Amino acid sequence: MIKLSDVNFLHVRNYTDEGELASTGGLTVAFVQALDGAKDTLWAGLSKCSDRDPFSKRIGRLISEGRLHCGPKESGCGAYVIKVPMPLNDKISPKDLRIIRTQLTDWAIKEAYGC
Repeated sequence: MIKLSDVNFLHVRNYTDEGELASTGGLTVAFVQALDGAKDTLWAGLSKCSDRDPFSKRIGRLISEGRLHCGPKESGCGAYVIKVPMPLNDKISPKDLRIIRTQLTDWAIKEAYGC
């Protein structure tokens, strides 16, 4: 089963107006269950790739994980604290993980692009 105590990554890619995958821009989210023990909270580090730069999973992971390890965001860089709709535990179902990943994707797009 999936353990949310380990760092997980989510990549959100940009698409062209024609619906094709763009080689530039995008987002990477590193997330873990909150280290303070809250069962309905994630810490998430966010990395945004410039629309002028080629998307790199490796660089996105390094930046987002670095922000995650700064602890909760108070000012400047750091981890965002995000409430999730269900309690997290070691036996989280694939369906619940999909719900969480969808929520994180929506959050990351809003946070990065203000949509």
